[in-house]
Amino acid sequence: MRSGDRGWDVETGSSEGISPDVLVSLAAPKQCATRFMGKHHLVAGRFLPYDVQKKFELNLPEYTGTECVVSL
Repeated sequence: MRSGDRGWDVETGSSEGISPDVLVSLAAPKQCATRFMGKHHLVAGRFLPYDVQKKFELNLPEYTGTECVVSL
């Protein structure tokens, strides 16, 4: 974020600026998700190859059927 921007930093979260009700993480939850206090956290995308999941030790949620979004 640039100085003066008011937003929610995807790495650190934020105690200033906006307070989102919904967080959508693409592929995997981000570091800031540990501080997310909103109502809904969704992970979108079941497209990470197994070798990438293993390399980064990702513990991704189970997707039902052909769904591409899962609620945490």
